[in-house]
Amino acid sequence: MNWKGDIRNLEKLPEWWQENAKGWVGIPFVWKRWDKYREDWTHDHCEYCFACVCNHRDRFPEVDPGERGCYRRAYYAEYSDGTYIWICRTCFKRVQSEFGFTLAENASDQH
Repeated sequence: MNWKGDIRNLEKLPEWWQENAKGWVGIPFVWKRWDKYREDWTHDHCEYCFACVCNHRDRFPEVDPGERGCYRRAYYAEYSDGTYIWICRTCFKRVQSEFGFTLAENASDQH
């Protein structure tokens, strides 16, 4: 179950978040613009708040992105086997130090 409120208001992060995060310690994150995983891929979600990470605002500027928004950029990490994770800026700032997440030396978008 993903958190539907503002993560900044959580005093304690859910245990399952902490368990999940252990697998990403030591995998460097980068601040990255979203791109398709494969041709038919339309979006991803923040691992924690479930915000949309996508290019919907680029493709559909007339559509109101809603209260969660559609984020073009987020923090991204990937294992060598292709397993990956997206975390929005708000969530990353909240969990980074508590979970021990690190940024790549050059954490800017490479595109």
